[in-house]
Amino acid sequence: MKSILILITLGLSLGSVQARDFGRSSSFTGKRGTGSRAVAGNVTRGAASRTATTTGAKGRTVTDSQQVNRTANGRTSTGTATGPNGKTATTSGSVTHADGTRTATRSATGANGQTKSETTTTTRNK
Repeated sequence: MKSILILITLGLSLGSVQARDFGRSSSFTGKRGTGSRAVAGNVTRGAASRTATTTGAKGRTVTDSQQVNRTANGRTSTGTATGPNGKTATTSGSVTHADGTRTATRSATGANGQTKSETTTTTRNK
C-alpha cells in the first residue's frame, strides 16, 4: 500500500511540471572594444523560447529570438533576428516523424524579403 501511495505521489508531482525561466548576461572585450550579451528564456512542457540581445562596442544592438513547440509527431520552430539597422529576418521550420520517415522543413526570409526553403526526408532502413 505504501509503494502504491509513493508511486501515485511521484506521478502527480511529475505531471505538474512548472515553467522554468532562465537568463544570463556577459560582457566581452575584443580588438574593437567592449560589448555585452544578455540571454533570457522560458521552458515549459512542450515548448521553449529564448531571446538574446548583443550590443557591440560601438553601441549597435542585434536581437534574436526563437520559439520551439512540440507537436504530436515532431516539433515546430520560429525565429527572428533584428539587426542594428532595424531590418528583420525570420526563420521557420518543422520536423515530423511518421512510420519510420523523418521530414524536416526549413524556411528563411531575409531582411530584403528573399525567401529560401528546403525539405529533407529521411527513411529508416527496415
